[in-house]
Amino acid sequence: MIMIHPDTIHINEAHMYKKGWLGRHAPTAGELAKYVTTYANSPCMWGGGIRERANFRFADWFALDFDEGMTLEEAVKIFSPYIHIIATSKSHQKAKGKTPACDRFRVFLRFIPRCVDRYDYEATADVLIKKYKADKCRDAARFFWPCREVISLKYWGDVVEPVDAQEIARKKAHKLKAYKAKQEKLYPGKNIPCSIDNMLRYGVAENRNNASYLVAINLAERGYSEHEIFSKIWNSPIPLNASETVEREIRGAVSRAFGKARK
Repeated sequence: MIMIHPDTIHINEAHMYKKGWLGRHAPTAGELAKYVTTYANSPCMWGGGIRERANFRFADWFALDFDEGMTLEEAVKIFSPYIHIIATSKSHQKAKGKTPACDRFRVFLRFIPRCVDRYDYEATADVLIKKYKADKCRDAARFFWPCREVISLKYWGDVVEPVDAQEIARKKAHKLKAYKAKQEKLYPGKNIPCSIDNMLRYGVAENRNNASYLVAINLAERGYSEHEIFSKIWNSPIPLNASETVEREIRGAVSRAFGKARK
């Protein structure tokens, strides 16, 4: 199935495409191609034909949008194993503002099994967008204007399996729990921001004094003494070397931060 809007007069006037969406049977790439080159379309099926995330019912297809970066030639090779349609979008090889003309296109991939949850749909979008560096068209109310020309079409091949959003959430929760346990071990009774923890663990590429100040003020606000703060920074990778000049700079940054945090 694919959702299309029969209004072909008001193309590019998005406010006209909130309601009135219709479902169409599109089990093959060939049938899908006819719709996506003629009508405003979406792989998301919405209850009542009203385009809202809350109305998401299911999706048999998924669309990746490429506005720059990947070329058509690269896309044809990368997606060749999959059931797919690759079709140029309306701005293909046209300049957009300050962005020069380049390949702009859409890739439709087949879901099997059907995606029946909007959170799974959006979680799958996150994975595929990150993997292929596509545009961030990820919400379950997304629609697209008609494509200009089909460049590649394949009826048989690999498919996309929907991602389990709940499983991802469980893994994130488990990872966060493990991280917090490690944080508690390193900083008993304190809730240290991840960015500060990373500086203490891995150091910084530049701006040693700024990093020392940021770490110091965060630790001071969480109850560490000036001596404890200096010790943590001095024994971290931030200093890079143990010269007297570096020590003096770090002590100065810690002193300034500690004084400000205690005001």
